[in-house]
Amino acid sequence: MNQIIMWIMAVGAVLGGVDRIAGNRFGLGKRFEEGFTLLGPTALSMSGIICLTPLLSRFLRFALVPIWNFFGLDAGLLAGILAIDMGGYQLAGELSASQEMVRYAGLVIAATLGCTITFTIPVGLIFLGEEETMIRDIVHDVIFLGRKSEAATKEDLPVVQDLLDTLKANRRTCVGMAANMIGSLKRIIVVHTDRGDEILINPVIEKKTAPFPAEEGCLSLVGTRKTTRYRKIQVFYQDRRFRKHRQTFTGWTAQIIQHECDHLDGIII
Repeated sequence: MNQIIMWIMAVGAVLGGVDRIAGNRFGLGKRFEEGFTLLGPTALSMSGIICLTPLLSRFLRFALVPIWNFFGLDAGLLAGILAIDMGGYQLAGELSASQEMVRYAGLVIAATLGCTITFTIPVGLIFLGEEETMIRDIVHDVIFLGRKSEAATKEDLPVVQDLLDTLKANRRTCVGMAANMIGSLKRIIVVHTDRGDEILINPVIEKKTAPFPAEEGCLSLVGTRKTTRYRKIQVFYQDRRFRKHRQTFTGWTAQIIQHECDHLDGIII
C-alpha cells in the first residue's frame, strides 16, 4: 500500500513538473510550484523547532510543570503541542517519568494536536486571505459562441472574477473578453484600458458615431476578420456592485467594447 501511495505521489509530481515547464496549461504547474516553494520554509521551521526543544523543555519545567503537578496532571501532556517529527516525542520523555504517558503524549497527542499546532495552522495562515485565481479554458465552439447571452445577476459575480483571471493570464494576446468565451452565457465583459481591467455588466450600446472599417482578431477564433466599428459610443452598464453607469468611450477602448458586445449577441466576426 505504501508503494502505491508513493507511486501516486511520484506520478503527480512528474505531471506537475511537466505542466510547469509547458507553461501551466492545465493548472497543475502552478500547484507544483506552490508545493515546491513551500518545502523550504517548512523544512526550516521543523529544524528550528527541533533545535528549540531543549530550551522549550527547560521553560516548561520552570513555568508550567509546577502548575500541572499542583493539579495532579502529568506534565508529559504538554509535549502534545509539538508534532512527532518536530520533537514532540523527545519533549514528552523530558517532561514525564511515566513511559505510558511518554508514548501517549509523544505519539498520539503529538500526531494529532501537535501536527495541527505546528504545521496545519501555520501553513493555513500562509494562504489565508489569498485570492484564489480561476483561469478558465477559452471556448472555440462557434455554435456555442453564436448563442445570445442572458442578463447577469448578482449570482453571476464569480464569473466576473473568472473573466478577470483569464484575461490576465492571456494578457499578451487579448485586450478584452466576454463571458461566453469562458463558457458562461451571461452579459458580462471585461476590457483592458489605461486605468486597468474594467468590468461592464449587462452593457448596452445606446449611441455610436463615426463609423470606420476595422480588421479584428479574436482569442476564440483563428485569423482576422473585417468589420465596421465606431470611434465614439455611449454605453449603459452596471459595475461589480450593480450600480448603474452611462459613459462615453472613444478610440481603441470603444472598439474593444463593441467587439465584446458582439460576443454577447452571438455575433462572430
